[in-house]
Amino acid sequence: MGLMGVPTIGFGPGDEELAHSVGERVPIRHLVDAAQWYAAFPLTYLKLAAGRAECYLFGYKELS
Repeated sequence: MGLMGVPTIGFGPGDEELAHSVGERVPIRHLVDAAQWYAAFPLTYLKLAAGRAECYLFGYKELS
């Protein structure tokens, strides 16, 4: 739970216990995986959102 009780998520490469600390370190593989995810997410989200909009436009109740 975030500030003021707002539900939040946090994710990224590395160990959360070390995040934003002097001792923070991240394996290169984690950076590469995170960069791939960050690059793919917007397009994936937009495709999903477009599919839902199409379903609502044509009266479908569920995505197939």
